[in-house]
Amino acid sequence: MTNVRKVMIQMLVILVLTNLSYSVGNFISHPFNASKVLTITAMFAMNEYSATFVATKLALEHINLNPDILPGYYLNMSWKDTQCDPSIGLKNLFDELSTPPIKIMALGASCSHVTEQVTRFTKEFKLLQVSPSSSSPVLSSKSVYPYFFRTIVSGDAFPVIMLDICRKFGWKRVSILNEKQEFFTAGSLALIKTAETRYQISVASSQEVDSDQDPYLALLTIRKTGNRVILAGFLPEMGRKIFCQAYHMDMTGPNYIWIIPDSLPKYWWRIHGNVTLRHSNKFCGRKEMDHAVKGYFSVSDYPIATKLYENTVSGFTPSKWLKVYKEYQQKHYPNYTANEQYAGYAYDAVWCIALSLNNSIRPLHKNHGTKLEKFVYHSSDFIDTFVSQMEELKFMGISGSVSFTFRGNRIGAVRVGRIQGSDLQNVEIAIYATFEESPVWKTTAIQWGTPGNSVPKDRPTSKIMTVSIPLELYVAIAVSVLSQSIILCLGFSIGYGALLAKIWDIYKIQTTAEGKLVRGTKNWQLYLMVFLVCVGNLLVVILFSVTDPIVIAERNYTEINADISAKLTGGLPEESLVTYIARYCVYQYSNIRLAVVSISNGILLIIGIVLSWKARAVVLPISNEAKYVGFSIYNVALFSIIGSVLSVTTQDRPVSNFGLTSLFILVIVFVTMFLSFLPRIYYVWKVVKANKQKAHESINDDRESATMKYHDEAKIKRRLSQNEVRNEIDRLNTSVSQLVNQAAVLRISLHKADKQVNTRRISTLGFVMYEKQSSNCGVIFVENIAETDSFSSVST
Repeated sequence: MTNVRKVMIQMLVILVLTNLSYSVGNFISHPFNASKVLTITAMFAMNEYSATFVATKLALEHINLNPDILPGYYLNMSWKDTQCDPSIGLKNLFDELSTPPIKIMALGASCSHVTEQVTRFTKEFKLLQVSPSSSSPVLSSKSVYPYFFRTIVSGDAFPVIMLDICRKFGWKRVSILNEKQEFFTAGSLALIKTAETRYQISVASSQEVDSDQDPYLALLTIRKTGNRVILAGFLPEMGRKIFCQAYHMDMTGPNYIWIIPDSLPKYWWRIHGNVTLRHSNKFCGRKEMDHAVKGYFSVSDYPIATKLYENTVSGFTPSKWLKVYKEYQQKHYPNYTANEQYAGYAYDAVWCIALSLNNSIRPLHKNHGTKLEKFVYHSSDFIDTFVSQMEELKFMGISGSVSFTFRGNRIGAVRVGRIQGSDLQNVEIAIYATFEESPVWKTTAIQWGTPGNSVPKDRPTSKIMTVSIPLELYVAIAVSVLSQSIILCLGFSIGYGALLAKIWDIYKIQTTAEGKLVRGTKNWQLYLMVFLVCVGNLLVVILFSVTDPIVIAERNYTEINADISAKLTGGLPEESLVTYIARYCVYQYSNIRLAVVSISNGILLIIGIVLSWKARAVVLPISNEAKYVGFSIYNVALFSIIGSVLSVTTQDRPVSNFGLTSLFILVIVFVTMFLSFLPRIYYVWKVVKANKQKAHESINDDRESATMKYHDEAKIKRRLSQNEVRNEIDRLNTSVSQLVNQAAVLRISLHKADKQVNTRRISTLGFVMYEKQSSNCGVIFVENIAETDSFSSVST
């Protein structure tokens, strides 16, 4: 008995707690002045749309305090949290409809993909449903959702507004990128159809991305089209991935324009922290995401009526209601602030339910002889009456004028905004009060971020700039092209052939048999060597000119160039892709020609390098000539090889090709001239200076000797007798005369020596070498050969 009593007490406690929790959890409170209670079921996503719950509670209070709305009735609410999850939403709805009291209408859900599922279930119960925040275009299907209405503007309206933005700024070509969700897919299909038929805007590419997929390939496809206007649709998680990948692919502002139907939370790109891309292993923190989203256009419903000081059905003006809502929220639900922009829609949705129920009282009694409190599920009489009254509703709500189309969509205002500024605020750009009225644009508020704040282009523009060229210039170009190879061939052959002949002559002197007297190579032999090099190269050039004539080839390459863009457009520079079309002369068998010329002249270069290396030990008195000739050959070989390689690799860039080729030719010429002539000039100056100094020293020595001799003889004269003095004077006079004659001869010799030094021809290769043996070492003497081919040895 005691156990039974305990069990009964426990059951009683459970029932009491259950009733208390039901009453508290569902906010059921019976007013003292209402005899009948009408209950609606509501579904909220408290983690993302908690502000709609606060607005719903406020609307119920205002409605129940209004004696003109549902007189004798009290409108109550039983609610559940769907957590924006379709499965949880379906379970909650089943629990609501399977437990008392009967729910006369449904409010919600907050998230579109939840609403799509639960509305299919309410249809089976013939239960009218109103959503304050589900904007999916899928819900516009009257055959699938016949009892669904919404106070938020349908996503069907957004494609029209998005295309209207494109028309406003002159963008004629767009790309579409959506997350693979049913409501985004439906919106993109409507977008493509409307763009082509109504706006004459071409769709370059339409891409879809799965929720668990990396958006890299979709963005890469769009970038390849060259289009820069992207109409996108996605949930916040996929949106962060898309913008992160776009940031790393340089597909964000100011040159790329993103337009998004924005029913997303404020600063949605910062939610859940950093983003990591699996495909490219790229990372985006807050700084990168802020940079990526800056400049995108948002198309969203307008949460508050445009006329802030016009009375609404509740008796409040929108501005007054905002203050009342804030006070109510801070007093009762200070933590429920998520997505406050939907609060006005939720408030108006509750008023839609209340007004349609209020307007249905008389038709139900007149046509069906029933009352609201007798509502049952699956009743055609009730649902037909409710739908008819809802379609006829038209009132001024907090979110503006409220009325519905035959599909249950709200006819309301749409706001166009743009994320810009240092704080990334959604700045209002335009307001579409109704679709019949022209929008009010605030284009001066747009910060494009381009030079001169100009509107970006929807794709790279192609502009051809032609230049008028005189006929004489064409002739000069033709002659230059035809003669270029011949002139270059002759220049190389003569210059390098002379160096090769010279180093060959030096090499022959070095390798002369020991003890033999050998003269250098004769001049005509050197000239013949240069001539043969020239003839060989000319034959190759002429042969290929006849068998392989010049043809014109074309190659294009693209680069970013703001200055060129400014010149073409005549305006301010902007970042543009400039395609250069390079036309240049080529040969059909250019590879064969290049191989033959490179091999033949390469052999000559190798011979010159080898001879220079072997002749490096030759020591000549005329400025060590073998060394400088070798340096000249090394210079020619090095820069010829580098210049040839660069000339081949820059054929498609005429300016670079000409500049590099000219530079290396000038370097070769000037370095060779410097090494060949500067040492010669220095040697001649040094020799002439030394000869003059020796001549002057010889004259001074002769004069000093004569003076000393004269003084000695004067002393002797005083010691001699008079006769001896006379004789001595005579003899001295004779000696003096001879000395004077000798001095005159020396002056003449000095004059001739100066003349010979100034006019003597310095030969570089005419030498005779011979060896004089001694007991300890051999000494080599080198003498210049006179023009009479005689020579003499000099001993020291």
